[in-house]
Amino acid sequence: MLKDFIQKLKIKIWSKHLPTLTNRTEKPDDPYNYYTVYFRDIDDVQFFLNGVNDNPADGKRYGVLLETQSNKDLNVDLPTLAEMKSEIIHYRKESSSTYNNILLFAFDYYTKILFIKKLVSRGKGALVSKFVSETRSLSHDRYAILKLLLSEYIKLRPGRENNGFNESEILGLIHGRLWYKHIRKEEYKVKLRLLLDSLVITGDLNESDRVYFIQSKSVNTVVEYEKELSFRDHQIKIQKNIFRFIVVLTALLAIIILVLLALAGIVNLPSIWQKILEIKPVRFLLKFI
Repeated sequence: MLKDFIQKLKIKIWSKHLPTLTNRTEKPDDPYNYYTVYFRDIDDVQFFLNGVNDNPADGKRYGVLLETQSNKDLNVDLPTLAEMKSEIIHYRKESSSTYNNILLFAFDYYTKILFIKKLVSRGKGALVSKFVSETRSLSHDRYAILKLLLSEYIKLRPGRENNGFNESEILGLIHGRLWYKHIRKEEYKVKLRLLLDSLVITGDLNESDRVYFIQSKSVNTVVEYEKELSFRDHQIKIQKNIFRFIVVLTALLAIIILVLLALAGIVNLPSIWQKILEIKPVRFLLKFI
């Protein structure tokens, strides 16, 4: 029931927005605002949305898809279009937004919530990168880039022509996700190239004409690094617990010594205890214990 409702909703949205998506631009005088739409069928054949065809004979609307390999146009009805895997890219002057299905596109088209969220993320990246980016280690940067490429490779997006990534694509991915790195810094572009070359040397990536391809070894590299992170976090947690135990033990020993001295009549325990409680750091320590 729910599946049928979603399918009908997709068909309705495709029917309404096909002219917008195929005209590429909503404002003819704005060359920086346009759409590109890719599809893949069950045989993993890539198509490009090339137009819309309203057939007066049956009164139905068809999407005109260009098969990228054979360079032939096909008329595809809306139910088939809704079943295919799609990728909608909205290009703007300073950025681009990618939607993995027509429902996300329609949601952002009317609400702009995803677009605003992306702007906030980029603003945060531009601000926070000045304080955080230089504190990250090279090993963390290698891991972050490799995991990002691996995740993108697994997705098999309809818009990808091959399984490789060029430098511009990688910069675009980092700009959108790794907010603590701002790609407009020229020194980071140089650093990125060095990091990619190091991943090629270790066999995690394979490079051909400055296009980088994921290798099977990259999975083991990511898993091993995540194990090291987990082990390090566990060690830090153990050290914190040991420190707390030592503090508690020291406080208990001090209290026991005071009690023994009070029993021996050497000190006046109630008077000392009252003075101790008047010390603010001690109050905090007791609350901590």
